[in-house]
Amino acid sequence: MKLTIDQVIPSFNSGKIDIFFNCEGGSFSPDALLDCYRRYGAVACYFGSKFEAAENAFALHYEKHKVARKVDKFNGVNFALESDLPDDLVKVEAHAEAVKVIGHLLKGGETGILNSKLIVKDSKFSGSVFLHQDSSYQVGSDNITCFFLLSDLQKDPLRKSTIRALAGTHSFGHLGDVGEIDRTILDEDWPDIEFCYPKFTYVFMNPHLWHYSKSCELGANVRGIYAFTCHGLSALSIRSPGSKLRLPSNKLNTGKIFIRSRVSRLIELQKQVDKITA
Repeated sequence: MKLTIDQVIPSFNSGKIDIFFNCEGGSFSPDALLDCYRRYGAVACYFGSKFEAAENAFALHYEKHKVARKVDKFNGVNFALESDLPDDLVKVEAHAEAVKVIGHLLKGGETGILNSKLIVKDSKFSGSVFLHQDSSYQVGSDNITCFFLLSDLQKDPLRKSTIRALAGTHSFGHLGDVGEIDRTILDEDWPDIEFCYPKFTYVFMNPHLWHYSKSCELGANVRGIYAFTCHGLSALSIRSPGSKLRLPSNKLNTGKIFIRSRVSRLIELQKQVDKITA
């Protein structure tokens, strides 16, 4: 028997899920945001349009690297290494209102940054991204995946490229594999949450929420999303929000935890396959 949405979200009575909160001017209820986050696995907050510096920094950064940027055939959306990110882009992590929301979702305490990257779709890569959850690629617990939208995803063709998530599936927790969930275990009409919001919207997502994106024809359009992972400040944190200054390094926050991991082993095997089939 397939899992129904009512089993995951009790008293669910809507096929269209709205997680968007217009928080411009600081007028929002922290408890309402937390309830939405707990119920659906994500909450989207718009704090206004005063992010021109971040938008311009992204545009310049993209123009500088778009020709030379290499596209990983397995993960074509990744754009730049963390050390290359512009200061004005990194500063969105420390926007005062966003910090308040993150702190409330994390139940207070000082926040640390676990990782960050640019996620881009353009003419080099506009394909689909398989259904996955972020927790399999992260360390630590009680993390929040944060997306800052640098493009207006309300209009096509960018809307077709946006991230989509399966409502409430964060409640399944960590399922033990860096894989793709079998959607046949869910009802066919399981509701999607589409992150098709105005530029400068923040989306705060539980890393256990299963999400994906569709392929699309973008032409000259560029979809830019700045993604960063927050958690309670700990030995795992690489830096403080908004700062490019790294915290004191150790084996945990440099990623040198395992001699071999499942991901590194898959990379090794793929290199063997590529060598054989070349």
